[in-house]
Amino acid sequence: MDKKQNTLALAMGTGVAFAVTLLPLLGLPAMAGPRIKPGPTPTPTVSATPTTSATVSPTPTASPTSTPTSSSTPTTTQGTPVTKGLNLNITITAWNGGATADVVVTNSTGAAINGWKVDLPWQVAPTSIWSGVSTSTPGHVIVSQEAWNGTLAAGATTSFGMTYNYSSPPANPSTCTATATSLATDCAVASVTWTPVTATSSPSVTVSPSSSPSATVTIPAAASVANYKLAPYIDMAAYPTPDLVATRTASGQNVYSLGFVTAAAACQPAWGGYPTLAVGATGGQIGSIDASVGGVRSVGGDVIVSFGGAAGTELARTCTDVTLLKNAYRAVVDRYALRAIDLDIEGAAQSDHAANVRRSQALAALQGDLAAAGRTLRISLTLPVLPTGLTSTGLGVVQDTMTGKARIDLVNVMAMDYGGSNSAMGQAAINAGTATAKQMSVMWPSLTDAQRLANIGVTPMIGQNDIANEVFTVADATALTTWARNRGLGQISWWQVLRDTPCAGNALVLSTTCSGTTAPTWTYSSAFLKR
Repeated sequence: MDKKQNTLALAMGTGVAFAVTLLPLLGLPAMAGPRIKPGPTPTPTVSATPTTSATVSPTPTASPTSTPTSSSTPTTTQGTPVTKGLNLNITITAWNGGATADVVVTNSTGAAINGWKVDLPWQVAPTSIWSGVSTSTPGHVIVSQEAWNGTLAAGATTSFGMTYNYSSPPANPSTCTATATSLATDCAVASVTWTPVTATSSPSVTVSPSSSPSATVTIPAAASVANYKLAPYIDMAAYPTPDLVATRTASGQNVYSLGFVTAAAACQPAWGGYPTLAVGATGGQIGSIDASVGGVRSVGGDVIVSFGGAAGTELARTCTDVTLLKNAYRAVVDRYALRAIDLDIEGAAQSDHAANVRRSQALAALQGDLAAAGRTLRISLTLPVLPTGLTSTGLGVVQDTMTGKARIDLVNVMAMDYGGSNSAMGQAAINAGTATAKQMSVMWPSLTDAQRLANIGVTPMIGQNDIANEVFTVADATALTTWARNRGLGQISWWQVLRDTPCAGNALVLSTTCSGTTAPTWTYSSAFLKR
């Protein structure tokens, strides 16, 4: 994982994953998931301060009062790498009261390994771990590989990440022990880079209703039904809040898939799962989110809110009452006047059949309630994929969703991080979409394979993927767009909008803030706009 102004070595392994770490305003824990994650500072090309205000019932005003700044001079402590073993390079991004740590694991054993485990003596208690399995104990951060990133060739790297909170900054780790292929091996903390993130003042949004002190926030609906054929993802829980108006002006994209709403507690939806960003909250950072959504609506844009992702806990897994779950989804739908939502179901959530059915039952009931009020709700189901189509686990989610009776309008596949030798990423994405359309005869049996493509979405990760040999180029974007236009594909999304810029010095690296290619800023967006 990496944060703003930092990069990390390319991950090696197999698997499909799509997630974000959603960094909060006040240093609350980020979520787990095997995907590089946005950090707490904005991309230089887009202002992070919304330029328009959301409407708050009855007559509110909302305006951000400060602009955060980030240190550009991280400090690095060098260790002594081992010549035979595992070397760890740690990048820490810290804010007031919390931090994320990205740990790059390099196989320096001199031979391929099948599995790894590291133990870092470190006086922190991880609040979340991604791209690794934690068995941490007090005073020790202990992490082993996931199923998809345990096999490393000699000299290859992978990574895991974590978040932790603190009252005073703990000492950085300096030693480690490790196993490789279940055998003890030497281990060294080769480097630790510390980057503080600060703000010029405490960011806040003041909400001042003119009557009821407990006014309900309502974001204006879009003026017209949006065209969802292009709906790239963007992390709306990142801090500072992404400015959708500025992003729309710069990129030309009109509709955005906003990630991710998860559970702050049972039946409590929140951006990134943070209690301060709960959908029932007002002011502060969530006020900035409201203003950004209201702003893009005011200039003709629209949004889709995505629930789930590989990070955090999807609502249906914690809310076991179907009616309460329906109400939780409705709280988000009503607050943002949504015509469309997305369900990003991956990782362990795919195998939670009870939650999958419950989610579908709740949404079927919500669709019925909205229909009675003259409203419709478009639902997309986003799942990991291989070039050969959905895995058996993904197909299980489809079957569970059909059992619950929710109407699914689009099955969206994450065409990224396949593993293996997939290097022709444009064709792999096309193959994945084609194969999924065939598989969805179970959901839309009356349609032909070609007709079902209108109900399929494809979401690549632009630029460098987490797997070293997987780079989704502008040529791949053009090929996918041409195929989508010619075949009537339902939707193209991508991860994510703010990566559509080259890294500093045109560095070919994996980063949350740039593509890792030499493509000029907004080149990918321009290619997809030919949709």
